[in-house]
Amino acid sequence: MRSRIAFVHVAVGVLLICAARSSAGPVAPGTVIFDFNINTNGCDPDNWNFFGTPTTDFGPDPDAQDGHGAYHSGNWLIPGGPFLGQGVGIGPFAPGQPLCGVNGSGIADIDLDLSLATALTIKVRLELPEEPPFPAGTAGVRMQFQLIDSNALLTGPEASDTVAVLPGDVPGRPWVDRRIEPGDVQAWETFTIPLAGLDAGYDVDAVAGDTPFDLSDIKAIRMIWRPGPDTTLVNVIHFDEITAIDDPVYPWGDSDHDADVDLADFGKVQECYGVDLTPTHPTAVVYDFESGDQGWGSFGPYSTDSGLIAGGSSGQGRYHIADFDLSTTGFGIVDTSPLGVDLSAYTGLSVDVRMLNVPGETAFGGQREFDLALGIGEKEFIVTDLQATTDYQTFAVNFYELAPQPTIEELSDPNLEIKLIVRSDGKSGVLELDYDQVTGIQTVQSPCLPLDANRDGAIDTDDMLNFQECLLGPGVTDGFYPWCY
Repeated sequence: MRSRIAFVHVAVGVLLICAARSSAGPVAPGTVIFDFNINTNGCDPDNWNFFGTPTTDFGPDPDAQDGHGAYHSGNWLIPGGPFLGQGVGIGPFAPGQPLCGVNGSGIADIDLDLSLATALTIKVRLELPEEPPFPAGTAGVRMQFQLIDSNALLTGPEASDTVAVLPGDVPGRPWVDRRIEPGDVQAWETFTIPLAGLDAGYDVDAVAGDTPFDLSDIKAIRMIWRPGPDTTLVNVIHFDEITAIDDPVYPWGDSDHDADVDLADFGKVQECYGVDLTPTHPTAVVYDFESGDQGWGSFGPYSTDSGLIAGGSSGQGRYHIADFDLSTTGFGIVDTSPLGVDLSAYTGLSVDVRMLNVPGETAFGGQREFDLALGIGEKEFIVTDLQATTDYQTFAVNFYELAPQPTIEELSDPNLEIKLIVRSDGKSGVLELDYDQVTGIQTVQSPCLPLDANRDGAIDTDDMLNFQECLLGPGVTDGFYPWCY
């Protein structure tokens, strides 16, 4: 475990804009501001640094979807600190800082003009690893996003920055919590942070109008992660691709997207009150082999026979026989779907598999295991060592479990194929691989989920109170609370 460094921060929180400009000009909507493809071998990817206890590690993330991101790990058993923080424009730090050694790190000012943007998006993945002697951690961390401006209205020793934050824990309003909470499914998720939803309400100078928040001259970005009531042990926060967008941003509770929260939206809140927000998982069979091989093929140096079998898990299926006593040094056997299977509508895949001895042949020896993979040319997205038996079992794999995790574009690639791989390592004798019902799995979130204002997993009285505050009608610039976004 690496060393840790603590950094004391002040969480200060209605977003005003003054006229100063970044020297680089406004950021064009659609621009990826931070892709973490700089300093990919250093301790400060894209000039980002970490702060806070219980940090255990921080650095570049080569396992991000595009091959370069950043990660920050911490163990919530470590005493002495209530948060994990990441930031850019909070340095520079001199050589000798923990994790960076003799190298300096970070920068003092990112000098960004976000005046053309309506929101920022960020990709986040929460990993909950086992790190012996500790079991896997638990989810529940929430992130408060912060922008810090350079405040060009003042100069010299009187100058002060203004901080705008994604609101949470608002005094007198216990139903407000707009902080970001990744799911516990360990998948990459894209979160949208509306700039109109950032709150400078705790910054006394900003509220007085002395130093209004300036979107056109952003000095720093910070992300502060705090544990939830059930968060424990090791959490690893992966993040990537912070992007400026100018998509329309609608107020919270604006179910009909007419840019205001009104009585027409109240019916949706009533409809959703008390509804179960648990996601559903509808399925669709992609290959059932009832009409034949459906384009599937069987290959490999140990292969002796393959084709259709009447005894699938549901009607007809496919089989592939391999003799692992053949004199060869090949990898094993593989069954592949036709090219161009489009899986972009799904979040996972399942297949029914069994592995049998072949009557009259040498009994199989070794582990009855296989790999499930997606392939595009030489690139594979794979989960290994799925343990089969002599009875059909349904093996369901979420795409986030594949290494690496495929993007939505890769899932619709015209050269995408599904692979079932049985490797030869430690195997002997003759094995029959039977499979059937290759099925796409969807994860469908409840349409009521966006109305859970404080993200406590229920549409309840707290959300009704939030709706009442946001029920302001059209043209609601004055007095419109940031937590209504």
